[in-house]
Order: sequence, then C-alpha cells, then structure tokens
Amino acid sequence: MPLLLVATTVLTGLLIVSVSRSVIGQTISLGDTIRASRRRVWWVVGITLLYLTVIALGYAAFVGLFLLAAVNEQWALFAVTGIVGGLLLLAATVWLSVRMLLVTPALMLEGGAFWATVRRGWKLSRGSFWRLFGIYLLVQVIMSVVVGIIAVPTAIIATVFLDDPLMLTFGGIALSSIGDIISYTLTTVFSAAVAALLYIDVRMRREGLDVELARAAEQTPA
Repeated sequence: MPLLLVATTVLTGLLIVSVSRSVIGQTISLGDTIRASRRRVWWVVGITLLYLTVIALGYAAFVGLFLLAAVNEQWALFAVTGIVGGLLLLAATVWLSVRMLLVTPALMLEGGAFWATVRRGWKLSRGSFWRLFGIYLLVQVIMSVVVGIIAVPTAIIATVFLDDPLMLTFGGIALSSIGDIISYTLTTVFSAAVAALLYIDVRMRREGLDVELARAAEQTPA
C-alpha cells in the first residue's frame, strides 16, 4: 500500500502535466514530462503524505475517544462520539479533500515556492466548494463502478476456474493483482485528468486563463 500510494501520486502528478499541455494542443513525451516536473512531483508526494497524516490523526483521536468511553462505560459519551463525532469527522474529511483538490495541479503547473503554491491551490477552491464537491463525488462514484466492473469478472474466474473464491492461492493473488493494476490505472488516469481540468476551469472563471491558453495555442506549432 505505501508503494501503491507513492506510485499513484507520482502518476497523478505526471498526468496533470500531460493533460494541461493537451488543452492547448501540445503533445509531450513521458521523458519530457518527467524532466519538466522531476522536483515538483515529489512536492505532490509530500503534500499527499501530509494530508493523509492529518486524516489519520483525526481518525486515531476519534477511535481513542470512542474506546475510552466504552472502557469507562460512559455510554452517553459513547453514543455521542459514535454518532455525532463520526458524522463530524466524515464531514471534515470531505471538506478537507475538496479544499485540497486543486493543490496538486497548482504544485505541478505553477512555478511558485512550495507553501505559497499550496496556499494558492487552497484559495482557488474557495467559493467553488459545492461545484467541486459535486464533481468530486461523481468521480468517486464512477471510479467505484469501474473497480466493481473489473472486480466481478476476476472473482468469477477465481471461483469457477481456480476454485479459490477468497483469492488466497498464488493464481488467485496473481489474478487479483492484475485486476488491481487495470482498475488503478484507469481510475488514476481519469481522476488526474479531472483534477487538471477542474484547475484549468477554475482559473478560467476567475483569472481569464482561457485568454492565455488561446494565445499559447496560437503559438503552438501545427
């Protein structure tokens, strides 16, 4: 899982650069993409790890308080923590995820310092929360459907042909890994493209980026 997290984060950063070039009709090779964003892609890994650490600390505090109430048999606190605390933590996670949505594209596509760019990406989502949230939610639903579409055939094959419904044998694990590779590749490409286009869309609405892109497209060799 740690390797998968780093790999998908790096891939997301590189894809954002590629998608942003495609908007103005440019094509860029993998080597050029890596050279153009070699340092900044690690910035994306860093901010992603920081974001996940904050989320993990929040859930750890929630679980600790929940267990403390249960051990001390404080059932009123147990119920409040479980229901109200859980809902508040979920809302905070969604809010933070949406507010961080444009930070990665900003880090990859802008030339500022790390924290200044993080603050800029954070500010870009201000005033567009509900639109970004709706698109983010739709993207998550679509990715879940794609993962399910891929997972069902692999489960059927493992059950019928390998007699391994739990995918615990070597063949089952190999089959599950292939399905994971396909699903993660498709969903990562899709989510990275959406993130890049949302960043461009917000800047078009607020900063007239469409005019700059039109000029850049005119200067792009045919």
